[in-house]
Amino acid sequence: MASVPITELKAHLAKYLRMAQRGVEVLVLERGVAVARIVAMPHRDESQDAGIDSLVRAGIVRRGAGQIRSLLRRRLPVSTNLLGALDEDREDRA
Repeated sequence: MASVPITELKAHLAKYLRMAQRGVEVLVLERGVAVARIVAMPHRDESQDAGIDSLVRAGIVRRGAGQIRSLLRRRLPVSTNLLGALDEDREDRA
């Protein structure tokens, strides 16, 4: 792990970002006190799939069938008497 004062980080940001991309954690110091840590981002596909897989294993979610687009294109039936429904709802609250 590398540590760097904020002033040095500002002056050579690209250098420290390249270090983080290579896997080196960079600790950012303000007056000698650690205030942040720069680390590489995980690959998006791997981290996203790992997160979803853990939720599936825990039984929190289940994977979709991939047919959301067809559901979004379908029009839902709408009651033609919307004004009457609103009046009924307002009467219930009064």
